[in-house]
Amino acid sequence: MRIGILTGGGDAPGLNIAVYTLTKLLERRHEVYAIFHGWRGILDREVRRVTSKDLIDLAFTGGTFIRTSRTNPFKDEARAEAFARNLRELGLDVIVAIGGDDTLSAAAQTQARGLANVLVFRRQ
Repeated sequence: MRIGILTGGGDAPGLNIAVYTLTKLLERRHEVYAIFHGWRGILDREVRRVTSKDLIDLAFTGGTFIRTSRTNPFKDEARAEAFARNLRELGLDVIVAIGGDDTLSAAAQTQARGLANVLVFRRQ
């Protein structure tokens, strides 16, 4: 499977190690992709395949090296259509979304519309 990882909402400590750890666990059996700038990364097609070796030097720093944004791809229907088209073209089977309420509401919409399976981690 092709699995994308994104962080959304405000920056927070612990995001880098979370992305690294997920990548380390998943890469044995799946292709892992970093989605830069949260949901906006799918809209802007800022997605890159990564390995744990790519991420190890940044894993123990604060913040999020894949960046974050407060973008909701379902704010209007034109944006939602572009999001769906890009997601199909990127071929991601699963998205791991790490964030707060708005990130998780976009995750719920993504799954409800049948665009991708979404695994969510709620930041506290």
